[in-house]
Amino acid sequence: MRDNSNSWLSLQWLTTFLGTLATTQLFNLLQQLNLMPQYAVRVVLISLAIMAVSYWFIWAYNGVNLANPKAKNLLYYGVPFVGLFAFLLGLT
Repeated sequence: MRDNSNSWLSLQWLTTFLGTLATTQLFNLLQQLNLMPQYAVRVVLISLAIMAVSYWFIWAYNGVNLANPKAKNLLYYGVPFVGLFAFLLGLT
């Protein structure tokens, strides 16, 4: 059986990047419509959006089983990056 750890790590970064990109586009739209929420709300919404995209990719890659060790890797290593991206995006 082939080791997919490198491709899984790439998938984590891809999901984080795509979640960040999608969230940035959402907030650009909200700014254009003059509906931009407060800073704390922005951080929470950004975190949720990034995690939702990440979990969707886990589901697409791995089925619904989030108890799989590969899925747990995203929780252990991906969530801190989600928080960091949310904080940085919230500053803008």
